[in-house]
Amino acid sequence: MNTISPRPFTIGHFTITPSFQTHHSGNFSSSLSVSSFINNQSKILYFNFDEKFKTMDKALRYACYQGHVWLSNPIKFSQFHGDSL
Repeated sequence: MNTISPRPFTIGHFTITPSFQTHHSGNFSSSLSVSSFINNQSKILYFNFDEKFKTMDKALRYACYQGHVWLSNPIKFSQFHGDSL
């Protein structure tokens, strides 16, 4: 499985890095890292998504979308995915 990350984007204290993984089947899956540096403490959360995509572009779009979902409601998103900053 190969992983490639596009450019991260920063909003406020958070840096969002969408990425995708290439599987042997030829499908792609998405992942997301959210990092923050607040009060001299840093934290990074990793999210891997189960959805499979036929193209790299769709996998990256999904990861970017999930990053925006996280930014709009990090507490609810992180409760669903199991962690919070």
